Amino acid sequence: MVRFSPSGQYLASGSDDQMVVVWQLKLLPAEFGGTEELVQWGHPRQLRGHVGDVMDICWAKDSSYFVSCSVDNTAILWSAVGGKFGKVQSFEGHKKMVQGVSIDPLMKYIVTMSSDGTIRGYKNRKLKTQLQFFHKFTLKSREEEPTGENQQLGQDAEMSNVVMPEPAGDAESKPPMELDGLMQDESSHVQTIQQQQ
Repeated sequence: MVRFSPSGQYLASGSDDQMVVVWQLKLLPAEFGGTEELVQWGHPRQLRGHVGDVMDICWAKDSSYFVSCSVDNTAILWSAVGGKFGKVQSFEGHKKMVQGVSIDPLMKYIVTMSSDGTIRGYKNRKLKTQLQFFHKFTLKSREEEPTGENQQLGQDAEMSNVVMPEPAGDAESKPPMELDGLMQDESSHVQTIQQQQ
């Protein structure tokens, strides 16, 4: 992917080489007799910090900072102040790859989106000497599925609601009324035999 800075001065790209590459715009004077300036992108900076494919890049409104994210489950805040590029801070916490990143216009929050189904928000501490963000909130897009013991408990609960059919031809499986009638018939038969004796 490739992203222009809001100022149009820089062009940042990221790919499967695990690097963020930034080019700077140069406007050359128009040739003699020409009316248009020549556009040239030069002095690429190779920024290393990720250990996986770079998925997304987002620039701050003033083009002085930008954030990249990667399949290595992290995001990185980079500085571009004064044309000098360097790593400022790493953001960790996602369980799967980070697919998207965004910076709010006031540079107050940075948010990351991951394939683990969460969005993590980081807030600027507003330090005078440097930028520093801390984890502020986590949003979940879906409920986690039960795993391990919880999944087994769920299966047991489902089995407890299953009614199993009783085997046919079993005397003990007869309805209580039929059993009571059988017992009464047997007792009256015994009394008849005793009277005859």
